[in-house]
Amino acid sequence: MYPQDFKSQYRFSKLEDRVFVGMWFGSAHRQRYDHIIKPAIENMTSRRLIPYRVDQPTVGGSIPLDIQEGILNYRVLIFEISFISSKWFRQRYRNANVMYELGLAHAWRLKEEIIVLRDDGENLPFDIESYRVHRYKPCEVQNSVTQITLLLDNTLREVDRRKSQTVQRARESLDAKSLDFITQNRGHYFSEAAVRDIELRFTITRLLDLGLLWLHSSNDGRYAYHWTELGRDVIISFGIAAEDESQS
Repeated sequence: MYPQDFKSQYRFSKLEDRVFVGMWFGSAHRQRYDHIIKPAIENMTSRRLIPYRVDQPTVGGSIPLDIQEGILNYRVLIFEISFISSKWFRQRYRNANVMYELGLAHAWRLKEEIIVLRDDGENLPFDIESYRVHRYKPCEVQNSVTQITLLLDNTLREVDRRKSQTVQRARESLDAKSLDFITQNRGHYFSEAAVRDIELRFTITRLLDLGLLWLHSSNDGRYAYHWTELGRDVIISFGIAAEDESQS
């Protein structure tokens, strides 16, 4: 499925407490996942997160869809972009699939939610060299586990700090009509057809622009508005219990 179509149909209102791991599937790197990255995630004490590697399908056995779902909906993303080699090529190269997945992550997610790892100090492609990439030594297993666990803890703290600032800015940007709508709606999703009043449409547009709502399009051409995770956090920040969508 084309990424933009997937994003409009499969975005979740709340991120899952999972860590998406994008890396080469080859057996040479499998040890890095089994003995370093997976244990580092499971060692976390600040929050329980479940590691997920992209060659472990979860939705109908479709790896491409699982990749996009993980990038879009999991709480933290780890990409291991170290050089790999193949008997078919004489030179080393960075896995093109993983680099593509990293590109999707840069387009869809906050930079604070992404951790990029590599074991080399060579030049990176121009488009990503300005972003932070962490070097680690897979041969030093325990040190690497400790390093990545610390990176995850720092990432979650930075995401929480960024979220708090974003919630505050969103609160300050709300006008009286937007606040009144939030109070009445309490986190329910609603159909586009239900938005009939012209002033309400302006309010919905404002909430979309602030990133508090997103518009879901179904295959049959129908549309519905859902609250984003930021939107639900803003609702809760006002002391309003954001109700589960299943109760809507």
